[in-house]
This record gives sequence, C-alpha cells and structure tokens, in this order.
Amino acid sequence: MFNIKFKKKFQETIIKSWGRNNKGIITVRHKGGGYILKKDILDEKQKFYNIPSLVLDVFRTNNSNYFIGLVVNPLNIVSLIRLNQGIKRGDIFFTGFNIPPVKNNRLLLKDIPYGLDVSQVENIPGKGIKLIRSAGTKAQILKGFNNNIILKLSSGELKAFSKFCFVSLGQVSNPAFYLKEINKAGINRYKGIRPTVRGVAMNPIDHPHGGGEGKTSGGRCSVTPWGQLTRGKKTRKVKKINLVL
Repeated sequence: MFNIKFKKKFQETIIKSWGRNNKGIITVRHKGGGYILKKDILDEKQKFYNIPSLVLDVFRTNNSNYFIGLVVNPLNIVSLIRLNQGIKRGDIFFTGFNIPPVKNNRLLLKDIPYGLDVSQVENIPGKGIKLIRSAGTKAQILKGFNNNIILKLSSGELKAFSKFCFVSLGQVSNPAFYLKEINKAGINRYKGIRPTVRGVAMNPIDHPHGGGEGKTSGGRCSVTPWGQLTRGKKTRKVKKINLVL
C-alpha cells in the first residue's frame, strides 16, 4: 500500500445533511448518523490518450463498492481510477484512438465490435464517465445506426449513445459485493441508515396502513405515510432521452 498521507491528497470530506434541514427538523426519514466519509477524487475523463498507464496499487474505500486503482503514466501524472474486473497491480492499459479492443482498454464505441461487454460509459462525448460505474455492472453493444450505438444495460433497457463516447472493455470490478452479509443492525447505522417501522405497526393517525384489530395488512394498496403509491407508479421522466426498440 502507498503512503496514507499521499492517499489523502485524492480524497475530500463528504458534507452530509443527516436528513435534517437548517432548523434540525427531520425532512428525510430513515437517514442520519453514520461515518464521516471521504469522497475519492477519481479521474473520470482520462484524457491522456495513446500512452500506457501502469497500475501501482489496488484498494477499496468505505465509500465505494468497486476497486480503485492508483495509476501513473510516462508523464509522471498520478491519479485514481475505477477499475474493471480482472485488472490487478502491475497491469498496463491504454486509453485512446485506434488501439486494440483488449479487456480493460478504454476506447471509442465505434471502434469496438458488436456483442462485447463494456462499462464506465460517457453520456456525452468529453464529459467523463456518467453511467454503468457501479460494482459488477456492464452493458452489451447491440448495433449501431447513424452516429449512435445501442447498448443493452444491466436492467434490460436499450439506450442509444454517440459513437464518439469513450467506454471501457469489460465489467466493473467486484461483482460479488452484494454477497456481503449485514449481520448486525450497527452496520446499517454506520452507513447512515436509521431504523424503519412498518406502516401496519403504527396507529391510524401516523400511517394509512395503521390501526385495525390484530395483524391486518392494511386493506389497501401499499402507500407512503402521505398516501402516495409505492408500487406500480411510473417514476421515469416522460421527456427523458431514451431509445426503446
């Protein structure tokens, strides 16, 4: 591992609201407490093209579910990046144009054959990584039309991206992160998650599901304490740019 003082140069403190407003009143339920986390300052654009990057170290922080790599290039520029599955300490990869579509390399969508898995996708060319960056996520390249390439996301959704967007070959590292057991309530408290009470266990004045004799299921559709539907309600924005075939 590299020096801890050196590592702090790539981190900044996350300012939390703890689920309360400026008067100390709870405005977001089930939120509060937890560790004071440090945000990792990652290089989301990786604009040093067609020069090799060497992975010096691999680690994971409390604020990320994927592995982070400390990389350096021949220009002696050191940065942190999000690693893909299979990359390890001492590996070399490239970012740029007209480079071979080898795993862990980062290149344009138009230079990658159809059917391969990609991750860490730019939404707009040159704006940096915006999508498919959580642990174990990936997307499959289906086909292209005009200046767009269609990707099949992990959710099954089909989405069109510009063929000039940079992507990484392979899936994001640590796909088994979800197998970690939460064996005590304190682990969620460390994450800033406060206890949740079921609506059917409340009084009628506190929740629409509350009250009744014995154990009742509420007798209505699942709703929030304010009567809004929690299941079956469409949450996608109508005007969101998307392509569904």
